[in-house]
Amino acid sequence: MSMNPFDEIAVEEAVRLKEAGVATEVIAVSAGVAQAQETLRTALAIGADRAILIEANDDLQPLAVAKLLKGGDR
Repeated sequence: MSMNPFDEIAVEEAVRLKEAGVATEVIAVSAGVAQAQETLRTALAIGADRAILIEANDDLQPLAVAKLLKGGDR
């Protein structure tokens, strides 16, 4: 599993914002299968400070992802 080019650009820009002092930390988050760890490793290699994998085997809809990020029920 490789990182989407748009996500890669977003991580690069987040790192630039951190370097400029606009942000204090870059956290990459992925919700999905365990293979997404590769994508998160790429984000860390680009310069993200932390990476979080929310493992879910289901085909997640946007509302379910939002609830997972919030910490609520699916």
